[in-house]
Amino acid sequence: YFWGLYSKKITKVGAWSGLLSGLIVVGTAVIVTSIISGFPVAKSLAPEFGVSAMAVSFVITPIVSKFTKQLPNEFVRRAFMYIDKK
Repeated sequence: YFWGLYSKKITKVGAWSGLLSGLIVVGTAVIVTSIISGFPVAKSLAPEFGVSAMAVSFVITPIVSKFTKQLPNEFVRRAFMYIDKK
């Protein structure tokens, strides 16, 4: 959410990449931990998995956005009109 609210350079593809990368991190961590140690252990580690997913998403989103097509300047200007007035 941070990048979408405060950065004018985030693209739609970047946002989706961040969402999917976080989902993949959590899903993989839960599945692997469940197989190795059981679901109760995976469930108890849910906060750590969530923090890891947020960290990965926080890094992936701007990297992908840097290499994908930016939105038109007029669209970005209108979207951030209220924030820029402060």
